[in-house]
Amino acid sequence: MSRLDTAPATSPAPLPDPGTLVLLNRPLRPGTDPSTLSVFADQRWRLSPAVFEGHTTAFSIDFSPITAPFLPTVKTLIWLLLNHTSAGVSTFYFRPRTLAIPTITATFRNLRLFTDWLHGRGRTCFGEVSLADLDDYAAHVKAAESSHALREDQLSIVNRVWSYRDLLPDADRLPQTPPWRGERIQDILQQRRAIREENRTPRIHPETMSALLGWALRFVETFAADITAAFDEHLVLSERGGRSRRGRDIPPPRRPKGALTDDLRVLLAGYREQGRPLPGFRDNDGTVRVNSRTWRKCSTPPAARWTSPATGPSSPRHGCPSSKVRRWTRRSPGGWTAGPGTARPSTTPRPVRWPGT
Repeated sequence: MSRLDTAPATSPAPLPDPGTLVLLNRPLRPGTDPSTLSVFADQRWRLSPAVFEGHTTAFSIDFSPITAPFLPTVKTLIWLLLNHTSAGVSTFYFRPRTLAIPTITATFRNLRLFTDWLHGRGRTCFGEVSLADLDDYAAHVKAAESSHALREDQLSIVNRVWSYRDLLPDADRLPQTPPWRGERIQDILQQRRAIREENRTPRIHPETMSALLGWALRFVETFAADITAAFDEHLVLSERGGRSRRGRDIPPPRRPKGALTDDLRVLLAGYREQGRPLPGFRDNDGTVRVNSRTWRKCSTPPAARWTSPATGPSSPRHGCPSSKVRRWTRRSPGGWTAGPGTARPSTTPRPVRWPGT
């Protein structure tokens, strides 16, 4: 069914003169030099100052390919698309809105194709175009060997030009009747634009997907508490180790005299209570030794360390039995060294998994 309508009868908007800024009503990127902005008389319009995405390429419009009879009208239409969106614009085909710069550059390419076709038929302005001409142009586009999306865009520009007809001089206006008497483009082309392409990614086999989903749920429902608790503990120990996560040096905390000894007693009592081994490693000959670096980080443990499910008892093979540590004697360059019968740091350590992480 055809939809008939006419463009609203309003007084034409003020048209640009040769010195009018191309981006007159467009927000500009901070720091844009006004003296570098394009004006209406320029043959190439730089549109990049109105594009805020830093990753985009430069945008511009070069009017040199436009045939001379249509050049003033095409420049006026592009200027209106950039700066004028509501008053005097017909809403029969489009809702009033500000078009993005990439959309306008694409619109210009389709407008050039339309004017080239009209010039080939001997037309020198839009006022000379008849409804029969538009019907022939629709047949020409429909027969073109291009994608359906391109064909729709090439016909859509005709509707866009018609929507702005009342803002143009009388000689530059398309016929008052809507193009193709209001018929929809998809009906003219007898094809609808695909909204979304089919997903061509190969399907994952259901058995594989079931296993992935099962393990994902297990991580969320079963392992998550231990993982987050271990990560929180890692953050605390990293801070105590003298380096932050960003690699900055952190001044060591100042303790009152005798506080470190008291902290170590509390820490050892907690290890003995749970029967946990001390953090350690195996050297080259397989001997298990105390990891003094990790021991120093643990010297002020939170009370929750002894009750958290993430730090339960571990096998003695992960470290040194806490029953062997009787007393701490002195601070050495490599860390704290233990009394008789206890482990000492090795100069060639081999890391062993620390229990509770």
